[in-house]
Amino acid sequence: MLEVFHNLPDSLVGMEDCASARCWARELTKLGHGDRLMQPSCVKGYVKRGKTDKADAESICGAVSWLSMHFDPVKAEERRDLLMGHKAREFLVRQRTLTVNAIRADPGL
Repeated sequence: MLEVFHNLPDSLVGMEDCASARCWARELTKLGHGDRLMQPSCVKGYVKRGKTDKADAESICGAVSWLSMHFDPVKAEERRDLLMGHKAREFLVRQRTLTVNAIRADPGL
């Protein structure tokens, strides 16, 4: 797929935001293309009929051209790794708090 984009002139690529879209956006940016990631719930409003690839493509094209559309930024890998550390710490703190509260709530201890 990257070979196709490598042969194209620089262009704007719109995608629904999902787990793999951010990786694709980073790769396309390296090739010189612009990227626009949109929440699927925002794109859904542009779908005229059932969920098909053609309908999705038309709705994404419409959403990219909308001036008031909110686009999600693509984080650099270093920033993403830093944020993952913060999220892991928040998760551990939450788990510790739940455990301490469960122990305190047990009247038999």
